[in-house]
Amino acid sequence: MQQRRSLMGRPTGTDGSDFSYRMTVDSRYQKVAQGRSQLQTLISIQAVVQLIRAVCLALSISKGKCP
Repeated sequence: MQQRRSLMGRPTGTDGSDFSYRMTVDSRYQKVAQGRSQLQTLISIQAVVQLIRAVCLALSISKGKCP
């Protein structure tokens, strides 16, 4: 079968010239995503701190020193 070829070439809007009309992510959703990322970072830091405190407590108890 023969492929159809347009006499005008490429159809309008497919050459990248429609970039200003493309959908973008709203700023409020970008802020939510950024907030979630920051919250995840803070939770991870808090988990590491709690783990360090638990290890220190376990070591002090094993040495017979209670805080």
